[in-house]
Amino acid sequence: EEALKSEWKRLADKIWMQLKREIPELKRAEGIWQRQIEQFSEIYWAIYKWDKNPEDVAEQFKKLTSNDRYERWINEFKEMGRGWGINIGSVYSACYELTERALGARKAFRDFKDRAEPAGKCSLCGERQALSDLGGQVTQNWRDHEKEFWHKVAEKFAGDVAPEGRERLCAICTVKRFVAKFVFAKELGISHEFPSTDSIATATFVEALFEKWQNAKEHVSQLLATIRSDKRWERIAFVGMGIPKLEQDAEKLGAEAQDLINLDGEWLFAESYDPKRIQRAHGIEVDDKLAQKLQEARKALNELYKIAQPSDYYAVLFMDGDYMGRWLSGTHEGLPKFAELLHPKVREQLEQQPEWQTVLETQRLISPSLHAAISEALANFALNAVPYVVEELHAGRLVYAGGDDVLALLPLSDALSVARKLRALFSGEATRQSDGNIFVEFGSNQWSGWLDWNGQKLLTMGNRATASIGIVVAHRLHPLRDVLRQGREAEEDAKERYGRNAICVRWLKRSGEPVQMGTKFFYHDHCINDALQLLLEFADLMQEKISRGFATDLMQESFALAGLDAKAQEAELRRLLKRRRKSDASLSEEQINDWAQKLARLAVALDTHADHTADPFDLTRPQRGIVELGKWLTFLRFLTEGGEE
Repeated sequence: EEALKSEWKRLADKIWMQLKREIPELKRAEGIWQRQIEQFSEIYWAIYKWDKNPEDVAEQFKKLTSNDRYERWINEFKEMGRGWGINIGSVYSACYELTERALGARKAFRDFKDRAEPAGKCSLCGERQALSDLGGQVTQNWRDHEKEFWHKVAEKFAGDVAPEGRERLCAICTVKRFVAKFVFAKELGISHEFPSTDSIATATFVEALFEKWQNAKEHVSQLLATIRSDKRWERIAFVGMGIPKLEQDAEKLGAEAQDLINLDGEWLFAESYDPKRIQRAHGIEVDDKLAQKLQEARKALNELYKIAQPSDYYAVLFMDGDYMGRWLSGTHEGLPKFAELLHPKVREQLEQQPEWQTVLETQRLISPSLHAAISEALANFALNAVPYVVEELHAGRLVYAGGDDVLALLPLSDALSVARKLRALFSGEATRQSDGNIFVEFGSNQWSGWLDWNGQKLLTMGNRATASIGIVVAHRLHPLRDVLRQGREAEEDAKERYGRNAICVRWLKRSGEPVQMGTKFFYHDHCINDALQLLLEFADLMQEKISRGFATDLMQESFALAGLDAKAQEAELRRLLKRRRKSDASLSEEQINDWAQKLARLAVALDTHADHTADPFDLTRPQRGIVELGKWLTFLRFLTEGGEE
């Protein structure tokens, strides 16, 4: 605890000194700064001292929880004449549970501190007082003071703080905003550039330009030179994309490509060149000379649009392991039984002895070694698999990966593919191939629970562990705070509405009502071993051989089809596929029949999640399976068309 607080203070002091050097007026906010820094954060811990005698632990557990399972377990071993094998390690799980309960009790007993936060609140967290040069005093015109103060900060740190005083931060949020730039970049070599939602949305567009670099290079150079010709414009535009994969790709192509990824994605959208928008968003007055430059830049951008078009949408992915508390407490049904841990020959001999039957069918109690294995598996996933998939295979940016807990920003077209790979890698049902790609096969007997990873063997949670994923697809201008809130809700819906081991996608359309759909990653009972792969393969089919009208037709008919049986739904799917087959497509009758059967099976599987109490026109709730399928295919059409509604 002391080490954590000491390191926090060291980071805060470094940032405070740097900011004071750049903005002397900030010294008057020292009282606010020190108060808020000292109050952060709350740390709770609990320790349980092991007894030497396991019987004493079992008795203590029974006394505090009214549960005698450890006492009964010890007695059973003694009755078998094997009491010699019982020691304090045998009741490690009881010690763990008692410690966990003690920690919960400590958290419930909060420390009281005076948390008065006068004047304007931080525009980011909304909880603490924003820093200002008022010295902690509250005057009648404190709003104007705060706005003017943060206007100065924004001028000094263009690109780090919103202009014209629209963003006002407390001490805690200021540390979070500048710690990467002032400390981590130097001490840890971590890039302080974090992508804007514009940059994430345009990542696929930039990749397309890199693929046709010889055609794009001249127009990119013209665009960048035009922006650099005005110092005010250059200062706000070249703040870096901060997308690792694009940085790797640009390095192979040369200086112009590297210069392009220093440009914020905002300037790859034509509407960003509107003079009124520039005045409103960046506080730059557009004179005649700059207006001419804006026209030249848009002309170069229009040439790039002939190569590819940027998407206005991006995705935020949340991932969380299912029932991790049960894994850690030793109560998860997926934990191995004693029989599974023994050598086959030993197990065969013990199975012939009646007194061992109960023990062999008993789940192994949690132990220090099992806790260490879980910790190792989660660390392997967070430190190796997640960054590789998000930032090396795809043009995304990882926000955090803490064991089973993941948050990432992704281009629209990459979201489902990333989700599928992460889910498979979490349980070790995938492998990294020689070309670097990830091969996924859920439910295969070939997996051992270990990943072959770049010459190493990495332990995973194994195929009995599952995870759920929530994805929000939003317009780049949608408030990020709301996107994050809805992402957490989508993750929760994946667990609660779709029964865990599931993905839930919340699609926030710029026009019209939001749509939400979900699916489990597989339905072995319905002969669907990889639901996302099936959907992604059909998305490819809609791009190449089935016209876009298929998804619209199905969505319009789906409410009527919901009352029919699976055979009737399959027949209608077959008819629609034939009707919407492109005239020049090589799609045989056999392939159409196969796809109609697959889609009908998926609709039946999705029907298991239907909320029969939901308004049939509420597309944010799980509807009948065929309606859910229609929602999925409509979304996939949107995805394959680059986010065009």
